[in-house]
Amino acid sequence: MTHDGKYLKLRCWWLLIPLQILFHSSLFSQETGTDSVFLQKVTLGRVRLTTYEALSRITDSTGLFFVYDSKIIPSDRRLRLNLKNVTLRDALTSIIPDTSIRFEPIGRHIVIFKPNAAPTDLPKISTDTTTTLLVRGRVIDAQSLKPIPYATVGVPELGMGNITNNEGHFALKLPKTSVQSTLLISHIGYRTQKFPVGVIAFNPIDIRLEVEYVSLQEVIIRNFDPNRIVRDFIESIPQNYSSSPQFITAFYREGIMKSDKLLNYSEGVFRVYKAPYSVATETDQAKLLKARKFINSSTADTINIKLKGGIASALLLDMAKNINSYFGPDLIDLYQFSRSDIVVYQNRNAFAIGFEQKPNILEPLLKGTLYIDIETLALVGAEFQINPLYVARVADQLVVKRNRRLQIRPERVAYSVTYKWINNKCYLAHARGDLQFRYRRRNQLFYGRFNAFLEMATSQVDTIEAKRFDRREVERISGIFADAPVEIDEHFWRHFNIVPPEANLYEALRGVNWNIELPNN
Repeated sequence: MTHDGKYLKLRCWWLLIPLQILFHSSLFSQETGTDSVFLQKVTLGRVRLTTYEALSRITDSTGLFFVYDSKIIPSDRRLRLNLKNVTLRDALTSIIPDTSIRFEPIGRHIVIFKPNAAPTDLPKISTDTTTTLLVRGRVIDAQSLKPIPYATVGVPELGMGNITNNEGHFALKLPKTSVQSTLLISHIGYRTQKFPVGVIAFNPIDIRLEVEYVSLQEVIIRNFDPNRIVRDFIESIPQNYSSSPQFITAFYREGIMKSDKLLNYSEGVFRVYKAPYSVATETDQAKLLKARKFINSSTADTINIKLKGGIASALLLDMAKNINSYFGPDLIDLYQFSRSDIVVYQNRNAFAIGFEQKPNILEPLLKGTLYIDIETLALVGAEFQINPLYVARVADQLVVKRNRRLQIRPERVAYSVTYKWINNKCYLAHARGDLQFRYRRRNQLFYGRFNAFLEMATSQVDTIEAKRFDRREVERISGIFADAPVEIDEHFWRHFNIVPPEANLYEALRGVNWNIELPNN
């Protein structure tokens, strides 16, 4: 692309923002007129506040919510204000004096943006703007301003969603007809946020989640027996999860890093047949739709290992579906359960129940926390790891060694799984595994280290006419890559929803010499 072409493309993007916002504004103009919004009076007094604190006080007094990207509007900037009975417009221009900033009301939200500003440091995501809305941004803690990884972002009425990456970034492609739908952002322990899709479509923003505290009265009343709660969760699985088969579209990725080098990385979009949760003996299936694999051909490292992974391993992290592998009749009595806390998830209270193997059990079992909805007793999330005391014993189950002169020991093997509510049923939203190893060649004194990860995020749930795949389609999951060198292309995924790569991962993918393999179909 020539410099002129790039400039033209950026200008077209610049034109898209105000046109998009103005179009959406007309959808809500009957609810709140522009003039009446900005002419209402506000008072902050003589105060010293940050930008975020000042806007929050206006929210408290007016009921209006402000949406913006903190890379463009620094939220921690300190201000000296003296605002008494001034119009909202005057108050906003005092708080944000930059004359290039625009304020556009949409319903009960005011979008703050700079029309000629290109997207900030969010990962590149392409989309067809003629048929699709691109909703993207970053989810952060309202107090610490730190990113919130693995938050659930979605539109339940459409059965579509995604999760934030490790840096809190998300991207979600939605049909253009969803402009008036509601986007929900949730994470365990935080108050769920809701936004009209039209407010943030094509405008990257920061979404601040507030910690949700459970009342002391609720904690006192819920003097629960953790053992009974876990057993009730297991008995309630047929009622809380889909008793009918379903199709889910899922993005899956896995990779291995040594120090700061990415040795290999694979990502793909799968169509998954999820068997009914009420039939424990029926297994899930996965059919590959699109994928690519990156192999670092520039590294001189001679480690040759293969982790037992793939999307099948991610699906096994669905604890509610595979309950017998975790707390089956022959396993549940090996664990001790303890009351940990009461937390909030998707605006519902949940028991946080700790679990670990009993002291007299010396085999490598699991240790972690279960989050069980108080009202329905559905498992809404879990964080767990192989007991650190015995994790070294599972090396042969995790790694297939091709070099007998190489010793590999796991140091930490941790997993997490979350579910989301759609039409009063829980559906698998996200599953992730993080594995840390150390290795040593037999003729060396010191150990090196490498990390591996696998992750699956559900982007769409479809419960209509779901049926099992032909066996020949499922068999294509393995051995599907063929040599076809290409360049990194942000347009590769087209209309599919993916988890945006973290900054260090994106730079690693761009900065090394890759052999890139694509499916031969």
